[in-house]
Amino acid sequence: MHADFGDYYRWHYPRLVGFLHVLGASVPDAADIAQQAMYELSQQWAEVPNRRAWTCSVAVRLLAQHQQRGAGMQSPLVRAVDEQAWRSEHEIAQRISALPPQQRQVVAWKLMEFAPREIAAGLRVSPEAVQEHLVKARKALRPHFRSRRTEVAR
Repeated sequence: MHADFGDYYRWHYPRLVGFLHVLGASVPDAADIAQQAMYELSQQWAEVPNRRAWTCSVAVRLLAQHQQRGAGMQSPLVRAVDEQAWRSEHEIAQRISALPPQQRQVVAWKLMEFAPREIAAGLRVSPEAVQEHLVKARKALRPHFRSRRTEVAR
């Protein structure tokens, strides 16, 4: 897909930040964690066959470690992000963040365009569990999307 790390970084980094935010990280923390995951990938670039899945898995591990520590990583470059502005532009992230953790994880992976079998492998659950969580999440999110379509139609 991307032969060059720089191209991959420019393409995947913003998506990885969104992925981590949907999983519950603040935007600045998501940016820091995504940066660390991308750094780890850069150290093993030639050896990693499925870079997108690998990077998402590493980012999830780093997020879990970050949440266990309970403290931010304090990057002065990323702290300038206006989280309120970002959230208002990405209202769906707020809706997804209200889902139960398992549904939120599955939706985050789905938004990264992973197939259910890839999500199952990444989360170490059955494909049936992934499908079940997707169905429940879609059902929970459906009323929001209906109201948004009505507003747009007006």
